[in-house]
Amino acid sequence: MVLTRNTLQELDNQQRTISSLRLHYFVLHHLRKMDPLTPYSQKIDLRTENGRKIYESCTKALPVIFDAVAGKHHVFLTALKNAADERCWREICHVPIGNPPTTFDILTQSGKISFKDLRSHCEAIWTGTTSDQLQQQIRLNMMGVCLLNSVSATVSQRLDKDKEKWFFKNRGGKDGLLIFKLLMQYGLQTTRYGTETTKEKLHNLNVKNFGNNVEEMLLHRKTLLDDLQAQGEVFHEDLFWAFKCLETVQEPNAFVRYIEDQKNKWEDGIDLTADELCLSAETKFKLLTEAGKWKLSSSRNPVQSKEDEKFLALAAAVKELAKSNSQTTKPSKPGDNPKTKWKFEAPATGASIEKEVNGKMFWWCDGSGGKHHKPMYCRHKPSDCKEQETKEKEQKPSSAPIVSSDASSKKNLEPKLKLNNNLATALAALDKVLHNSTNSDDEEEKDFA
Repeated sequence: MVLTRNTLQELDNQQRTISSLRLHYFVLHHLRKMDPLTPYSQKIDLRTENGRKIYESCTKALPVIFDAVAGKHHVFLTALKNAADERCWREICHVPIGNPPTTFDILTQSGKISFKDLRSHCEAIWTGTTSDQLQQQIRLNMMGVCLLNSVSATVSQRLDKDKEKWFFKNRGGKDGLLIFKLLMQYGLQTTRYGTETTKEKLHNLNVKNFGNNVEEMLLHRKTLLDDLQAQGEVFHEDLFWAFKCLETVQEPNAFVRYIEDQKNKWEDGIDLTADELCLSAETKFKLLTEAGKWKLSSSRNPVQSKEDEKFLALAAAVKELAKSNSQTTKPSKPGDNPKTKWKFEAPATGASIEKEVNGKMFWWCDGSGGKHHKPMYCRHKPSDCKEQETKEKEQKPSSAPIVSSDASSKKNLEPKLKLNNNLATALAALDKVLHNSTNSDDEEEKDFA
C-alpha cells in the first residue's frame, strides 16, 4: 500500500472521529450517572446492593405529613406528585379501568376510580409473575412504604384498621395506590354535602379575602378545582364563575376595563377557556403590580370563616328539613330499599355465608333465632350473636326494674318521629362543623381517630 499525503490525511480524520466518538460516549456515560432519574427508571433488583439503596431512597418520607385535616391535603398531594416524577411512579399511577379500558391518573382523578375497581387492578398485578409485573410490585410497595412513613400517628392508626384493604399477604405488599385512595377518602370531603360545599366556596371567591391579590385568589381557585376533580366531580360553567371572581376586583380601573373587554369578546363569540382567562388576568395583574399601579391590602382571609361554614351547614340542614316535611314518609319493611335488599337474601344451601361488598366482609347471621335481629348479612359473625346470648343468660336480673309512673308517662310523651337519611346526614354535617369550631387542632385529630 502506497501512503500518499491524501491517505495520511484520511487516516488522521478517521482517528479524530474515533476519538470524538469515544469522548462523546464518555460524557454521556457520566451524565447518566449524574442523572437522578436514571437509577429509578431502570429495573430494580432488591437482591443487589444498588437495588437496596434505590429502595431505601424511594421509601423516605415526604417533606409534608398527611394528617387528614380538611383543606391541608393539597400541599401533601403536590409533594407526592413531585416524588412520583422523581422516583418514576407516574406509570403505575395510570390505572386502566373498564372494557375497553379508560386510563385515569389516580393522583389527579382518584374520585373517578372506585375502590373496588382499583383493588381488582392492583390484585392482578400482585398475583402476576412476569418480569414487568414484578417491577410494578416493587414500585407499588415502595410508594406504599413512602406513604406509610408520611402520615400522622392518627392516620397511621386508621390505616392499620383498614390494613386488609391495602395489604397483600401473598407477597407482603403494601400497595401504594390503595393506600393513597384511602388517604384521599380520609381527607377529602367525598360526600355530596362536601362537594357542594367546595362548589359554594368557588362561587363565593372574592379578591378582598386575598388582600386584593389576584394571583393568590386564582391559586386558591385552582386548589378548589383540583379537589373537585379528585372527587370525580365537574365544576360546570367554569368560565362564567371565573369571570365572576375576577369581577370582584374594583381597582385599578385598568384591570377592571381589561376584564370587561375580555368578557365582551367572549360574548361576541370569540373562543375562550377559563384557564386562558385566568392566565391572562394573572399576567395583567403582575404587569400592573410591577408598574406600581396595584394597591394590595393587608387583610387576608383565603379560607372561609367558621361562621360561613356554620351558615352553609345550617342552610343544608334547613333544605333537607323542608324536603322531609314536604314528603310523607311511609314505613318500609326490611329489604324494600334496593340498595340494601341484598342483605336480606339468604345464601343458597351449602353456599358460603361470607360475602364481600365494597371492600367490606359480611356474614349471614340469623340473630340467634331472631332474638337479636332479623336474619340478614351483618358485619359480625354468627358466633358473636351466640356469645351475646350466652352472656345475657349468665347475667339474668334477680328482679325486674321498677319504673316510676312519672318515667313511664315521660316515655309515652316522647315523640316517635324519625329523621330521614337526608336530614340526618345534613344535621350530622352541621354538628361536625359546630364541634370543630370549638375545639383545637389536637382535638380534631382525636375526633378523627
